Amino acid sequence: MYVLTRGKTPTWDLIAMFHTDDTPSDPAFYKELLDHMSDGVYFVDRERCIHYWNEGATRLSGYKADEMLGRHCQNNILCHVDAAGRQLCQEGCPLSASIHDGGLHEANVFLRHKQGRRVPVNVRVQPMRNPDGSIVGAIEIFSDDSAQHEVRRQKAAMERLAFLDHLTHLPNRRYMEMSLHTAASEFEVHTDLHPERFLDGL
Repeated sequence: MYVLTRGKTPTWDLIAMFHTDDTPSDPAFYKELLDHMSDGVYFVDRERCIHYWNEGATRLSGYKADEMLGRHCQNNILCHVDAAGRQLCQEGCPLSASIHDGGLHEANVFLRHKQGRRVPVNVRVQPMRNPDGSIVGAIEIFSDDSAQHEVRRQKAAMERLAFLDHLTHLPNRRYMEMSLHTAASEFEVHTDLHPERFLDGL
């Protein structure tokens, strides 16, 4: 039997209740429960071979369970990348980190849908342990992050526009004043430097 350490989110709390005296022992019960979640859920072993893939994962990625079971996620099936375009399946994988350090990991990433489009998702990962405490794999839960991604994108765009002139699209007075204030603050800290050195960079 696998044991999941209780986490901080409702999804983790739901999974942490499995295999108690108050719930059915039929594995089909848990499969049906997970399949009705809107989040994608999958389990991997220490080699990151996929052993479970729920219906939510299919809805979000386009890949069915029979296309994913037995495959290794480090083979870049989903092509997880971060906002900078870094491929996480080869470096910086939350699943791999959780298996190695035993911690919880969360990240906002993009996966490649089976149809080829990029889907923003929020990923939460937690290790799976045997009763003796040894880590045997990890569980990843990922959810559609499209709405929050759009909010972050619009916020970043507004922040950029706040420092640009609407007609010329060049840095505006607010930007220049902020730059001068920063230069003056640095000059006060580094009194051995000359102010014209800061002004040359504006």
